Amino acid sequence: MNAKDLSRAGKLLAAIVEYEAAYREIQLPVFLYNIGRLHHRLGNHEQAANYYHRFLSAAVDDDPEQRARAEEYLKQVEPRPPTSVSSAAPGISAPPPAPGAHVFAADSPSQP
Repeated sequence: MNAKDLSRAGKLLAAIVEYEAAYREIQLPVFLYNIGRLHHRLGNHEQAANYYHRFLSAAVDDDPEQRARAEEYLKQVEPRPPTSVSSAAPGISAPPPAPGAHVFAADSPSQP
């Protein structure tokens, strides 16, 4: 089976091995893209990002649609900095209300 057939059959690791061997013989950027996609599907985000970067560097004048897809996939697998919802330090939450304190929530049902 070739890499494409292995991928379609769900044998993703075997497909990666085949694409890597093919790339060693002929440095076609599409092989880097395919390896990145396979790692992405396997949840290997660091490896996927590496191959997407390599593809984008190698495929300078290639298919613009495939470049756009690679850029989008790269956004999906690259780690994002944590977003801050408050000025508190990470892992520190507001203290619970004191016993007997009244807590008002904007979405709580109003009482008659």
